[in-house]
Amino acid sequence: MAKRKQSINPYQKVLGEMEKKLNKSFQKMSKNMLKKTPLKTMQKDMHELMLLLGETNYLAKECTRIKKKTK
Repeated sequence: MAKRKQSINPYQKVLGEMEKKLNKSFQKMSKNMLKKTPLKTMQKDMHELMLLLGETNYLAKECTRIKKKTK
């Protein structure tokens, strides 16, 4: 029997990539906190992290919305 291919939500792949970027950014910020880096660098890291969180949140909501529509 052939396996049936699931329809993939176009946002799911991008969401996975965003989660990887988010984890990488968080790890970078955590390391910088332990090193006691300058405030300006910490603000830059925090800004990057917040942007990624916002984008990831949007993509997660879109995935949920599309999943509900297809049911």
